[in-house]
Amino acid sequence: MAVKHIRSQLKTALATGLDGVLRLALTERGNNLFTPFLGALPRSIRLPFSVPVKRLGVDMKVPLGGSGVNLNDTIEHLKWAGSWKSRVFERFVKRSQPTFVDIGANTGQTLLEIFATHPDARYIGFEPSLPCAAYLASVIEANRWVGSLILASALASEEGLVALYHGPGSITDSGATVQRDLRPGRKYDSSYVPCLRFDTVRDALKLDHIDLVKIDVEGGELEVVTGMEHTLESIRPIILCEVLSTDSAADIRISTSRNEELIRRLTRSGYSVWQLVKSDDLKDVQSIRHISEFPREYWSPANAELCDYLFLPRERYPQAVW
Repeated sequence: MAVKHIRSQLKTALATGLDGVLRLALTERGNNLFTPFLGALPRSIRLPFSVPVKRLGVDMKVPLGGSGVNLNDTIEHLKWAGSWKSRVFERFVKRSQPTFVDIGANTGQTLLEIFATHPDARYIGFEPSLPCAAYLASVIEANRWVGSLILASALASEEGLVALYHGPGSITDSGATVQRDLRPGRKYDSSYVPCLRFDTVRDALKLDHIDLVKIDVEGGELEVVTGMEHTLESIRPIILCEVLSTDSAADIRISTSRNEELIRRLTRSGYSVWQLVKSDDLKDVQSIRHISEFPREYWSPANAELCDYLFLPRERYPQAVW
């Protein structure tokens, strides 16, 4: 009777497509059904499985979990239907075989968008979470993106070891941070991770051109930018950076002071700051506006999508008209 019920569940799941099958596999009964099947697979079949997807007309593969990253962490990749970030890449990166640097790569949200818009890109990613970094390596391997590289490290102004704080039991937490007081009062697990300075890495990799750098480091952007000042002054990449509004339990004076220093360093390097205004469905950018200081405000649903910025070299100002 139980077997018939599981078969019935599987039939229903198959009727709803891959997403339904994956959701069934995550249940206890689904696990009972799939485990004997997986155990009988030939040893030549490699796990995790990779599912073919198409993004902006580009064929690619998405591994279904693995390396400590579970299905729930990667299933969202299969539901992607476009985003504002791909529009920024298309707008500001025009050359063939461009070089992208992804600082705070998590499970590959930006990685997949880069290769959807620029299939011939060179990609260098930084991700301090070892499970996430290992998963990113499996994405690159599955798609045979030659020349792409993942470094399992944080970035800052000084090299050494730093504590990485993430939600309890959430090793792929996209809100993981090296800033202990970013969200006061919350419970965290932590682990020590290596930390590099970007200018040092760039010299070692002999990168003489970078088209765009994406920074999403949950409060650590000042230290990242400080560690890449020589890069900003010499090869002048465009930077797409998230700068969060202040957590409701945090001291806004601290975040304001850090943001003011970030503006000063960018200005000294010949950069201006532009805030992205996105469409309601988050699939496009409606406009960008020049700012001389970051908003001094606490996070709220109203400003949640106003935390992404372009840092543009002075010589790229004409491109700032969206």
